[in-house]
Amino acid sequence: MRVRQAEPPAALLRALDALPGGRAAFEALSRAERYSILHPLITAPSPQTFEARLRRALERLAARPDPPPVH
Repeated sequence: MRVRQAEPPAALLRALDALPGGRAAFEALSRAERYSILHPLITAPSPQTFEARLRRALERLAARPDPPPVH
């Protein structure tokens, strides 16, 4: 499956909804940045690896500065 065509895993979407501003932060990512989030999740060889990668992805999103306001 190509990451460009991949739907975000349900666990990622649930986690983004639970993270304040998480969904907005994910949607604001460029295609390359989304790839850097989705590819490790989609290719995780085990549920444990998926969970670890999901935690790291959420930490990265939470650490991003707020996007600049659109005028």
